[in-house]
Amino acid sequence: MKGKKARAGGAARGAPAPAALPDPGGAAPFHLLGRDELSVLLYVALLPEEARALAKELRLSVPGFRTEGLSDVEICDLLADEIRAAPATGAKIAGKLAAAFGGMPLPFTILDPDDAEDLLALGSSEHGLTLALWRVLADPSPDARKTAQPVLAQLVKDYYGPAPGGGGSPRPKPAGKDDQAARVASLEGRLAETARALEETRDRVESARRKGEEQREKLQGWLREARAREAQAVDEAARA
Repeated sequence: MKGKKARAGGAARGAPAPAALPDPGGAAPFHLLGRDELSVLLYVALLPEEARALAKELRLSVPGFRTEGLSDVEICDLLADEIRAAPATGAKIAGKLAAAFGGMPLPFTILDPDDAEDLLALGSSEHGLTLALWRVLADPSPDARKTAQPVLAQLVKDYYGPAPGGGGSPRPKPAGKDDQAARVASLEGRLAETARALEETRDRVESARRKGEEQREKLQGWLREARAREAQAVDEAARA
C-alpha cells in the first residue's frame, strides 16, 4: 500500500502544471522573437502609416538618416529593434492590433501545439470564415453549433438584404413619408459605413501591394549583393 501511495504521489508531483490562458488584452512576449521574425510581423500587421506613427511616438531614428526617408521595411526593423531592447514597448503593438481588429481571437481558449497550427493555417487561408463555420457546425455540442447562427444571420443581411414579408407573417403596410425618410436615413448611414469600410479595405490592399513591391526590391538587392560578393571571391581566388 505504501508503494502504491508513493507512486501515486510521485505521479501527482510529476504532473504538468495546468496551462494558463493568454492575457485577454492580447499582450504577448514579442521581444522573444528574432529581429526578422518580429519585423515581418509588424510589416504584415500594421499599415505603413501606423508603423510610422508608432516610430514617431517612440522617437526612433537611425543615425545619419532621415526617418521619413526610411522604407516601410526599415521602419519595421527599427520598431523590432526597439521592442527587443525594451520589451514593455510590445504593449503598444497589442494596443494597435486591438484597435484595428477589436481584440485578440480566442482569448479564453487554451491552445496545444496542434490547435495552434490549425489556427495559423485557418488564418492564412482566404476561406477562413467558411472553414471556421464548417468546423463549428460540425461540432457535436449543440451549444457550440448555436454560436454560428448569429454569424450566418449577419451574412444573410449582408448578402441577401432584409428578409421579405411572407409566409405566415402579415403583409407590411405601405410606408408613410416618415417611414420612408427614416429608411432613407438608415440606408444613407449604412452606405456611409460601407464606404468607410471600403476605403479602409482599399488602404490595406494598397499597403499590401506596396509591401510586395518593396519585398521584391529588397530580395533583388540581396541577390545583387550576393552576386557581387561571389564575383569578388572568385576574383580574389584567381589572384591568389
